[in-house]
Formats: sequence, C-alpha cells, structure tokens
Amino acid sequence: MSDPTNTRAPSLDALRDLIHREQSNRAGASSNPAQKIVATRDGRLITGDQAANQPVTTVQTDTFAYPNLSRDRDYAITHMPPGTVEVTLSGVTGWRYAFINEYGEPFDMFAFYDGSYYQVLLLQPELEARWMSPHTGHIYSDGRICFGTSYNSGRKTLGEAYAKSVLWATGITVALQGFPFPWNVNQ
Repeated sequence: MSDPTNTRAPSLDALRDLIHREQSNRAGASSNPAQKIVATRDGRLITGDQAANQPVTTVQTDTFAYPNLSRDRDYAITHMPPGTVEVTLSGVTGWRYAFINEYGEPFDMFAFYDGSYYQVLLLQPELEARWMSPHTGHIYSDGRICFGTSYNSGRKTLGEAYAKSVLWATGITVALQGFPFPWNVNQ
C-alpha cells in the first residue's frame, strides 16, 4: 500500500475542493491542465501539472450517480398508478406498478435504477419468445423494455421510464394484434 502522505499526492481537501468547484461549474473535467485530476497507471491520483511524461487518464469530476429515493417515492405516490409499491427484486430496489392500457390489457411492471439510468422490466403479461427482441417487441430476453439506444436503453428519471413504459404497453398491444409497432418511423 502506498503512503497517503506522499508529497506527490494532492491532499484530500485539495481534491475535494477541486472536484466540488468543477461540479458547481458543471464542467465534468477542467480544461486547465494544472487543475485536472488524473489517475496514473499504478492507481494514484495526481493533479495534471504533476503528470508530465507518464500515461494518465483524466478523472471526470461530475457527481457519482445515485437515485434520489425521496424524490422517487414522492413521484411514485403522486404520479404512478395507485397501488405502486417500493419493492426489492433480486437485490434491486425499485417500483412495482400495474395498469390497464387504453385497449383494456393489464400490465405489471418493475421500474428500477441500474446505477446509471432507470430501466423497466415487464413482469406480466408473458410474451411469446418471438417478441423478446429489442427490434421486434422492443424488449430484451430478460424482460427489460428497450427504450432506445440512449441511456443504456433506459431513461434518465423514474418519471420518464414510467411514461415510456405506458407508451410501450400500448404499442406492444397493437403489435400483438398483427400490426406494426406504431411508435417507430422505420417499422
């Protein structure tokens, strides 16, 4: 283990202040080489002005992603179907909700934060294997709905994931009746 008092390593206070300043500026990483935080090949953090002549990787200083459970709880209570409950499935905390779409078809879903974005799993109804495709039924074989190529096929907020899942439920109902999935221009 390296000595944390090594004079080449910036102080933790200096790192924290630099990161907080960058986060306040919403920059993600400083454009000033002397103010950049970099990781060395041997796993040390140094500021960019100490990084001469060695391979380094710039540290992104944006905030670590995390869900805001308080905000999500408020949203679930006020905007999602009555009966929405906070549950833990396979070690993942999320929101189980059920609704009946415009065509009278019932859906049961689970929205959760994957560490980066909000994903939604279809719990019911069970779909035939031919629909379990991000291109045909816009759903992966694990039951996760494919909301597009951005955000790891998820959404940025619980609200966006919920709304898109309701739209998907209507679209898959149409597709199950033998029509093209209605929400994509190329289908």
